[in-house]
Amino acid sequence: MTALSIRSLAPLVVSQGLQGQANVHGVDSARALLASVVARECHRKHYNEFGLLGAASGPIAPTEYGYFLTTDLGGIEVREFKATPKVAFRIIVQFVGLEIVETNETYDEPYMVMSVVTLAPEFGDDENADKLVASQFIKVPGEDHKRGYVFADTRTVWKNGMLIGGTGIKVAIFAYEEDSGDPDKVAKEIEGYLREKAKQISQAIGNALDAGTESAGILGSPEFQLFIEVLSFGIASLVEDDAVGYSSCEINVSDLKKLAALSQEEFVAKLKTGPKGIKYNYTLDVKGDGAYRIYFRVSAAEVPYQDPPIPVTP
Repeated sequence: MTALSIRSLAPLVVSQGLQGQANVHGVDSARALLASVVARECHRKHYNEFGLLGAASGPIAPTEYGYFLTTDLGGIEVREFKATPKVAFRIIVQFVGLEIVETNETYDEPYMVMSVVTLAPEFGDDENADKLVASQFIKVPGEDHKRGYVFADTRTVWKNGMLIGGTGIKVAIFAYEEDSGDPDKVAKEIEGYLREKAKQISQAIGNALDAGTESAGILGSPEFQLFIEVLSFGIASLVEDDAVGYSSCEINVSDLKKLAALSQEEFVAKLKTGPKGIKYNYTLDVKGDGAYRIYFRVSAAEVPYQDPPIPVTP
């Protein structure tokens, strides 16, 4: 991405008053102010708090090589008044177990699709939309399972290295009985639908920001609210009549950052223990004629700063 030049920004800063702008940016020198303006413009071009960098979390700070603006999911390095975005946040989402609380029939042979979805305007095109959704098809082995049956296994849905947008993630569970349609077809339909909707909404957010819409206006917009609908009522057309049901939850960046702040020992100590020794920190209950409890684990970590894989055209 072509960096903004100090020559192009200096007249703007001076015309608006150095001291007033310095106060707004939380800095105490003209040099720091110009670095902050460069960094904030780079942040804007990466879609503010909605993009892969997340929200800016403080004023720009001097470093050995220049300046650095910290964001929720990384930051922006400014050297010689050239801004380079960096990402430094990773999460892992794992299915770890299913418990039959109530059977759908006398005996159940459950299978499920677990999906994780994020929004990121950088990925709001056909080429990159696959980066917005990850799904895992999970079939409980065996037959004729009764109430109280527990299936414990670990399946990684959102893998280390996959980036998230600044609004966090949505986790959705779709549970079925063996006789409720073609499992492979159901899984592909769900993932395809979620991918298309996440792409459309990511595009809409990016377009709104490019048009100058304030962030608060986007959060209250029909496009953003549609994303909530996608993981609730909007998905109903994909859930067959004899499916057990579906459920979803949102995990925002602030909650993920709390997980990232834990050491490995602290993270393990905070995990809950379920039936069959399942170690988890989240559950979703899927209810219909039957009821299943899904156990899953979410972990997060700060990693060395890396350049985002998707450039943004100035």
